[in-house]
Amino acid sequence: MIRLESDYTQGATPEIIERLALRQAIESLSKEEQELIKYRYYKGYSQSKTALILGATQVKISRTEKKIIEKLKKALT
Repeated sequence: MIRLESDYTQGATPEIIERLALRQAIESLSKEEQELIKYRYYKGYSQSKTALILGATQVKISRTEKKIIEKLKKALT
């Protein structure tokens, strides 16, 4: 589970705390996993477009994304 330092969270709203925790969880992923998250969720690319950019199949992106989401959920609970 990701734990944030109280210095960073003192006076922060729950939304800010959640964003900080998510950012920290994403930073704990491998560079390849971070790239996939960047294209899918920050740039809003489809799995097919992400696959094309990363040189993988859409099926591989789908499976990897599912594993990453599970990692992030585990880190945040």
